[in-house]
Amino acid sequence: MLSLNDIEYVCVEGCSIKDSRLVDGVLFETPKITKQYLAKVTPRKVQLQGGAETIKVALFNTSLSGDSEEFVDAAYEADASVSGDDTVFRHLMQVAAHLVQLQVGVLACQKVVHPGVQKYLAENGVLTVDRLGSLHVVAVQRLTGATAIGTLHATIKEDYIGHLLSVSTVQIQHKNYLHLQSSTSPVTTLVLCNRNEAALLEMKDVCRTAHHVLCQALRTPHVLCGGGCTETHLAAHLTAQVRMQEETLLAKLCCSKAQLHTTTNNFARCLEQVAMALEHDGGCHGSDPVNHHHWLLPPWASTMDPAEAANMGNKLSFSLGGRNKKKDDGGVQVVSVKQTGDTVLLPFG
Repeated sequence: MLSLNDIEYVCVEGCSIKDSRLVDGVLFETPKITKQYLAKVTPRKVQLQGGAETIKVALFNTSLSGDSEEFVDAAYEADASVSGDDTVFRHLMQVAAHLVQLQVGVLACQKVVHPGVQKYLAENGVLTVDRLGSLHVVAVQRLTGATAIGTLHATIKEDYIGHLLSVSTVQIQHKNYLHLQSSTSPVTTLVLCNRNEAALLEMKDVCRTAHHVLCQALRTPHVLCGGGCTETHLAAHLTAQVRMQEETLLAKLCCSKAQLHTTTNNFARCLEQVAMALEHDGGCHGSDPVNHHHWLLPPWASTMDPAEAANMGNKLSFSLGGRNKKKDDGGVQVVSVKQTGDTVLLPFG
């Protein structure tokens, strides 16, 4: 099933929009991990049954620097010659040794990893990726299938370990990015490029919205007309249904005819007001009296001849603000188009 979490976004300022691309896997900035560093600390690979190779991944969402709440809030009884910091560091090293024993190739951590632990892991073929943040941790978890480990006092089981196909580095605009790929995960990264930050943010919002709409359409393949048409259709349908079932509704609701129609008209007018609120450029609104389609017309449409307005809408009649308008008893705008004889009703804005 498609999800918004299946796509990560990387915004690169200063590039042409033509450089935007879709990349398999997860891509995120890592200033410390360069191509040269990755050549020295190559994540170990293990062979699975069937001959395929994989990189094991351990994922932590707690600090591995010794300042975890598990250590800060703990109470110890020890000899005065024993350092509390040394005790914490030894425990972290025990966790690191267990990861090496499990043949882990990548340690990914949401927070900070102690430099001593990083050095020990690097000497044993384990790449440390820390300071991921909450967003990247979720992406790595979905990519690898690892279980996020939130405690340092529990035994790390094989079931908690995730898997990667490859780990590489990519340089974009003189910045280093770590590229993680998996053979089984659908997670991808959309690299968005543009000249300035404002344009990048707008691109990101547009892409996220488009992806969200696509996901919703695939999950529930039903769509509504945009541009205010759904609201005008619903208002017309509601009014017609009330008119057709007037006697039944009066008996069921125990109200007067005036109350029923006043309530219906008010609700229909609210729907039409929503459609009219879509116009922000001082333009006019048009409505097809047969199909109740909603049209947004340019500001100069109010000065047009009714015949010209009719031609704009495939010879449908429109209500044009500021032309041949009057009010009926219901407080709605009535516009008569002489060429067709049709009458279009729209509420006053």
